[in-house]
Amino acid sequence: MPKKPVAPAVSGLIIPPPSALAALSDVQVGLTEVLKVQFPDDAALHRAVDRLRRMRHVEPAVAFDGLQATFQSHSQGDAEYHLVGMDDDGQEPTIACTCPGGSWPWCVHRLRFRLELAELALRDPVELLERVVTQAAARYGTPEPTPAPARRMMPEATTPPARQGGEPPPPDENDRRAQRPVSQVSPAPADLQREIDELYP
Repeated sequence: MPKKPVAPAVSGLIIPPPSALAALSDVQVGLTEVLKVQFPDDAALHRAVDRLRRMRHVEPAVAFDGLQATFQSHSQGDAEYHLVGMDDDGQEPTIACTCPGGSWPWCVHRLRFRLELAELALRDPVELLERVVTQAAARYGTPEPTPAPARRMMPEATTPPARQGGEPPPPDENDRRAQRPVSQVSPAPADLQREIDELYP
């Protein structure tokens, strides 16, 4: 008998088929499998994925701006909401949640925050970047540009107005002193001249 063909090896990434009973979109269901493959030894993440996948309905995010997201409580309904986002008050930034499970490494809200980020990055990365830039500027403030040092303006050279007929203007007092001939210089007084003659015979 001919041997049966052996099925080719497949990777560990198995995308579940779409299900109308799933609380997540088909894209987010696939992204949960990507996370499990990327972090195969993270038991807390796997438990959060399994819990979220077992839910038959979750309300969409109340708000999501790229830095933070607000989700309705899965157990308390609209009586309680949880905020998920970057917490930079500690020694290093981390993704924190206000739910009771926020002290654990993972919770379903932080998982949903990652799924929202990943889905928007795949669907419209430009929109995601615009949200992050806008919210980061509003949260941390945009530093004002340092003004450039004022440039010192050199005074423009002024040209004396020309006289009618193209003649130059009359000389001023300084010009007259410069043009005075030596013969017009007043002689020294007699007593000063006598002292000069005695010093330099």
